Amino acid sequence: MAYWQKRQEAAYKAGELTVNQYFTKLEKAFNQAKRELQKTVESFYWQYAEENGLTYAEAQKRLSKAEIGELREYIDLVMQNIGKHNQKVNNMSIKARMTRYQALEAQVDAILRELYAVDYEADAGKMMSEVYADTYHRIWYDSDRYHGFHAEFAQIEPRTVEELLKYPFNGADFSTRLWKQKDHLQSQLMESLTTMMIQGIAPQNLAKDFAKKMQAKKFDAYRLLHTESSFVMSEAAHAGYKEDGVEKYQILATLDSKTCGICGEKDGKIYLVSEAVTGKNMPPFHPFCRCTDVPYYPDTPTEGQMRAARDEDGNNIEVPENMTYADWKKKFLDSSLQAPVIKDKIIRKAYDEFTSVLANTANENKAVLDMIMFSDTAVYQENPDLKVAFAYDMQKDVIMYNSKAPNFELYDLAFVQAHETSHRIDYKKYHSWRNARFQKAIEGASRTVYNNVDLVKQWFSDGGKYEYDMALSDIISALSKAEFNEYLFAGHSVEYWSTDANIGMELFANINSIEVLEYDSLKEIKELFPDLYEAYKEVGGWG
Repeated sequence: MAYWQKRQEAAYKAGELTVNQYFTKLEKAFNQAKRELQKTVESFYWQYAEENGLTYAEAQKRLSKAEIGELREYIDLVMQNIGKHNQKVNNMSIKARMTRYQALEAQVDAILRELYAVDYEADAGKMMSEVYADTYHRIWYDSDRYHGFHAEFAQIEPRTVEELLKYPFNGADFSTRLWKQKDHLQSQLMESLTTMMIQGIAPQNLAKDFAKKMQAKKFDAYRLLHTESSFVMSEAAHAGYKEDGVEKYQILATLDSKTCGICGEKDGKIYLVSEAVTGKNMPPFHPFCRCTDVPYYPDTPTEGQMRAARDEDGNNIEVPENMTYADWKKKFLDSSLQAPVIKDKIIRKAYDEFTSVLANTANENKAVLDMIMFSDTAVYQENPDLKVAFAYDMQKDVIMYNSKAPNFELYDLAFVQAHETSHRIDYKKYHSWRNARFQKAIEGASRTVYNNVDLVKQWFSDGGKYEYDMALSDIISALSKAEFNEYLFAGHSVEYWSTDANIGMELFANINSIEVLEYDSLKEIKELFPDLYEAYKEVGGWG
């Protein structure tokens, strides 16, 4: 099994690399769509606004024939590459009595359809085909190496991946789930636009709102792509098994502290290839699943053979090949460690997604391990009086939440949980605000911010690289004591930053979240604030 474990890990890493490379391009498409949406809304506003702003009643006025003609031209221009998805919007655009609000809705729909049809669905299909082919050919090659002779494998049918993507292994097929994401996003955006018109809010104030909604959908896209690609890779592997005459396969869970109970229970189980069912006895078993399976040959000797694992500190080790996840957990993990009980369905889902992100990060340093341990032992408590969505109560040692807080649905819950868990880690273990080197490094980093004002403005300007990076934004807010808040996406008040301990705690929580979640802004922190980053690592004993 050791041979196949190494080969399958290599195959799945190659597949994940392809997915991540594609998602980097998709992120750019999402950001471009966000900018197009903002331009469209602002153009709409200034075209129809009167002195007191655009009212909802004004938006409900019907378009003239000339305006309908202009709309049709706009729709055709935006939609020219979409093909079959063009008809619905064109049908909307030629309504004789269309209102201005409906026209705006049609424009938003056109932009989102271009994003989801061209940049998302079509390109994802091409990417999945590459992943399937590469995995299938790797199985072919690895089988030849294992058996010592060349085996004749069938060629891949051109429509294989297309048919796989139609299979509803996770409750619905890929296209259905993708377009549900699009429709939900459009509904959210139109709700915000309606609120703008009713309350007389200037369109510039919608930028952050739009950004948060787009950010949430980017995460949904990543989750869908990761899960779907895992399905495609698993199907490709099993196609190879069938061609090679493999009769049985064995589930291989990852032996580390991030492994969930579902995967742990499946580890080591043996099934017939002919009876494989995705999600039941064949990976993936859930979103962000890291399980693989390998061919099972009962006559292959296992005595003295080893498989890869990680100990309680995250160090790479080898354990006996026949050691199951249950055996490993008993040996290397605290058996009393249990995931927190969370009654609220929204928070439960958010927690599961957050731990899934942790489980799939390539970062294996002590910061990640701390995050895992302190997440697993956290206590979550509903507090309807809480004015924000999340907060860590140091005295009670609970992470409080209020799902009814304003704009709760706009929060990046993965970041919020990483941030609040980092506060818990800091308070119970490190006390960053008392660390002399960390405090000195903060002073130096503050001077650096003031010496690089133009760069900071560039980061958070319209279309800037970190325009909506909440963590980096709050770091700059702390280092400038709110002086640059007008340029930032997020930040605390001058009063809050007047307490040095608050600055230390928030900087630790933000840097730690960026480190664990592997945000792009980590590169900027290392380059612009090297002393602060090194001091942060010293606080945690990671330097």
